[in-house]
Amino acid sequence: MSSLARCRDRLESGFFSVEDTVKSYLAWLKTPFWIIVYGWNELTSSFEYGAFRSAKRGDVKYAMRTKSRFYGVFRSLPDQSFFSWGDRGRVTSPLLYVTLTVDPSRISLIGSWKGVGKEFNRWISFLRSKYGKISVVRTWDSHESGFCHVHALLLFHSRSFSGFYHIRKKGTYRLQSRSELSIIKSGWKAGFVDVQLCSSVASAGRYLGKYLTKCCDHSRTDSKGVKTLALCWIFRKRSFSISGDFLKAHLDLITGSSNSKEFAVQLRLSGSPIHVSVVKWELFGFYLGDRVGWENFFFMKLGAQAVSELESSEDFVPISCKRR
Repeated sequence: MSSLARCRDRLESGFFSVEDTVKSYLAWLKTPFWIIVYGWNELTSSFEYGAFRSAKRGDVKYAMRTKSRFYGVFRSLPDQSFFSWGDRGRVTSPLLYVTLTVDPSRISLIGSWKGVGKEFNRWISFLRSKYGKISVVRTWDSHESGFCHVHALLLFHSRSFSGFYHIRKKGTYRLQSRSELSIIKSGWKAGFVDVQLCSSVASAGRYLGKYLTKCCDHSRTDSKGVKTLALCWIFRKRSFSISGDFLKAHLDLITGSSNSKEFAVQLRLSGSPIHVSVVKWELFGFYLGDRVGWENFFFMKLGAQAVSELESSEDFVPISCKRR
């Protein structure tokens, strides 16, 4: 039983364990999943068909795309230093790094994953009511026990916080004001809060990125990272989210680095770009298996004449035929 739908049925029926979820996830990950597309080529007056192996959460393609999107945001932003790392005096910064954990005595393991999104949104709304506009970058993470916790960057648009270098807490920078720390903590009702000051946007991105990247590729992570992948998979959690000015920068980056699909399509497979003809591609269907075989009846309703087969599971093969 390795499909997501079946695993979620078991979850809703009360048959859930972290160990079984990890096993089902790894079995699902090993099953090749193909996307079949088709489109009309105006230049050649013919249909074109193709298939490519889809990225799956935790595989190499997924890891490449996730890291590219995440770090692309921070590369596109002008770096701004708020203080120098190692300063021993008073420092100020509008950028906070926050870790939000769940109290197991108050919330169940399943509840920590199902309810963490609402709890996080409620907490952010509370902070915005106190401090004004805040841009957020957020990732989910799993404890070894399987409980969910949150890592987030908060960029305050109209507020800076004073802090100091705390030697006892791994040399991190902590809030000077206990009253402000108390306010930030009071909005999180699910458990515990840890707050640090960040010296710059770039360093904050790298710090948050280490949690994201270690949970992208299942073959290069530890047991905790695999649990994060598996639990995000079954509870349908996005690997990270971006809001506010971070999101605007992200959209600007995408717009500036890609052309309209009306003119060209570029599929990046195994790290190599493959350019196909001038086609507006549309989804035809999906296929499970090691390789895709094309048959006449498969494309009958589209008037296909061609028969082809993928010799390599990593190649994109377009097929053309004249419209009747």
